[in-house]
Amino acid sequence: QGLRSLGSMNLRRNYLSGSIPVSVFNNTPLLAYLNIGNNSLSGLIPTAIGSLSMLQVLVLQYNQLSGSLPPTIFNMSRLEKLQASDNNLSGPIPFPTGNQSTIQLISLAFNSFTGRIPPRLAACRELQLLAISGNLLTDHVPEWLAGLSQLSSISLAANDLVGTVPAVLSNLTKLTVLDLSYSKLSGMIPLELGKLIQLNILHLSANQLTGPFPTSLGNLTKLSLLALDRNLLTGPLPMTLGNLRSLYHLHIAENHLQGELDFLSYLSYCRQLQFHDKSMNSFSGSIPSSLLANLSINLLKFFAEDNNLTGSIPATISNLTNLNQISLADNQISGTIPDSVMLLENLQELHLSMNSLFGPIPGQIGTLKGMVTLSLGGNKISSSIPNGVGNLSTLQ
Repeated sequence: QGLRSLGSMNLRRNYLSGSIPVSVFNNTPLLAYLNIGNNSLSGLIPTAIGSLSMLQVLVLQYNQLSGSLPPTIFNMSRLEKLQASDNNLSGPIPFPTGNQSTIQLISLAFNSFTGRIPPRLAACRELQLLAISGNLLTDHVPEWLAGLSQLSSISLAANDLVGTVPAVLSNLTKLTVLDLSYSKLSGMIPLELGKLIQLNILHLSANQLTGPFPTSLGNLTKLSLLALDRNLLTGPLPMTLGNLRSLYHLHIAENHLQGELDFLSYLSYCRQLQFHDKSMNSFSGSIPSSLLANLSINLLKFFAEDNNLTGSIPATISNLTNLNQISLADNQISGTIPDSVMLLENLQELHLSMNSLFGPIPGQIGTLKGMVTLSLGGNKISSSIPNGVGNLSTLQ
């Protein structure tokens, strides 16, 4: 009787274990907020949870709960937020059977749910966030998602999704996150995605997407992360990349992209850029000295390994003073290792193996006190190993 007036229960981030007591749901008719996330609770989610007619927020994430998600959860007509990610839940995701006009957030990621993405979720007209990544779902990317006009975040990654990326997703004008990575999607990236001008994260990595890099993605001026790596994209990079002035991460590795590195001139406008990976493509030609020097001073990682690059390493690379990782391995780069590389005092990893570099290892290499990985194998480097190598105490 003592809990019948309870409206809120927050037990998150403790060391709770065992199962969830059924009595919590039998004796708390006014409970509107229940957060028992980030514990070590196990066992099944009691079906009696559906009796909490006043519940608005249910947080079960980061536990060890197993079994199915009780369909009775969707009996709660006032439910706004359902968070049950990072458990051991399995079976199909239950679907709403009635009016779910209030639900705004569904997070069921990193479980073992199977079956399809429930089509009846299309009735959740106020849904703002749908996160069901990291499950065993088998489906297409549903076109009915385009009818949920309040959606700001869609995360369906790491499921067994097939088919194409629906162009109608461009109707979701409030969308800030679209993550369809690590699936089996094919076809071209729709030009229409360039209409999602609020988008902050576009993650399409590790699919089977083909065709050119869409020029329309240059309209997404709020993007901070653009990840298209591990696909089958072809052709050069468009000059519209230079419009992405908020970009922090650009991942385009492991495609079939080609052309010379003139696109670095477009990236010089991306002054926030910190991570740029174009490895394992078919880019050719030399690294333009002036263009490399004009890249963002914030750049931390510059990866271009396993391409067809020629010419020498520009001395202007030292302008990128915050670099901590450089990888130019498996190309056809020649010339000597410029002394200016030794001015990059934050450098931790230098991968230059399997090129045609010659001459000595710069004697100042001992000044790079934070160096962890130095890979120079498979070149034509001559002379003795500098004494300064012995100063690299962190080298592995």
